[in-house]
Amino acid sequence: MTAQNVANRAGVSRTTVSLVLNGRADSIPEETRRRVLAAAASLGYVPSAAGRALRKGGSDLVLVLTAGGGAADLSDYMWEAFAQGFQERGLTTIFSRTAGATTPLRALLEELRPRVILSLVPLSPDDASLVSRLGIPLVSPGTTYDALFDDLQRALGATQAGYLLSRGRRRFLYVSSAAVPATNAVLLERRAAFLAAISASDEAILVAALQCDPHSPQAVEDLSQQLDELADGHDTHFDAVAAFNDDVAAACLQALEQTGQRVPQDVAVIGVDNLALGRFLTPALTTVALDANGAWTRHVVGTVMAALDQTAADPEEADSPPAPTPGVRVVIRQSAWPCPIAPGQAALRRRRRVRTARR
Repeated sequence: MTAQNVANRAGVSRTTVSLVLNGRADSIPEETRRRVLAAAASLGYVPSAAGRALRKGGSDLVLVLTAGGGAADLSDYMWEAFAQGFQERGLTTIFSRTAGATTPLRALLEELRPRVILSLVPLSPDDASLVSRLGIPLVSPGTTYDALFDDLQRALGATQAGYLLSRGRRRFLYVSSAAVPATNAVLLERRAAFLAAISASDEAILVAALQCDPHSPQAVEDLSQQLDELADGHDTHFDAVAAFNDDVAAACLQALEQTGQRVPQDVAVIGVDNLALGRFLTPALTTVALDANGAWTRHVVGTVMAALDQTAADPEEADSPPAPTPGVRVVIRQSAWPCPIAPGQAALRRRRRVRTARR
């Protein structure tokens, strides 16, 4: 199927078809434009993306890289908001969860040439150099746009701590995901913000920082062993667990049950991501999610569009709109309801349950 077939069906020239289907129909009568569109629709004709990019000097594609990102309501919401935001600006969004991680970014860029790349994770030095050589604007962590991404992670970690503190919790565990590299900026910023909020309280302390790989079949057993070892220490009782994400939090709930600790009576648990499965855990999981108003995602879209307006050879001069405070909210469920008991009483109950479990 070619443009000539559409022209023949509509009774117009091929040039007219090209003008209409490529959004340059200002000089074409409305009746003619409608006839061309109707002919194209009836024939199932789709203009060549490569040809359109050649004529325009570039594509209308935004490549969003989310390497290592797992399925989550928070990430799904962000991706949908990005796609909608770019669509409203005449751009089409393509997402990849593997390029730059399990598959080479170079291979993808050999098949398509995006107008701009938005990466939610830092690119490797080689990939960043490749993008620069190709003259593709890049918005990602590890560039002048660091604050755009770090602020969101800080808000997530600080909100976890703030909620637990407001519910009277004072002795904390932080459980990271062993599935995420220790140098991952998302993990580092989120955890650092949580710890900073705890440190700002005179009464609160971090009892221990643990790790859990939620993708491992032994996740619950490994975490239970860490909790048992912690119980053998001096002054190691805790009344709250902040998990890196909801996957880790789910493992925490199971491990706490196995070690004889009641949630939320003895220990409150909070995650991040607002995974749908959190509603069906026992107890249902309290978590942190992005605000529904989409202020942060709109800011990201605006920043990407601003980057497109800059000279590609000098991304340091990119002028993004002022950043809003990332809007996050606590989704309150049973796992972190406000019912702490006295620390000494909680510690006594925990030691008794651990001894019983070991018999």
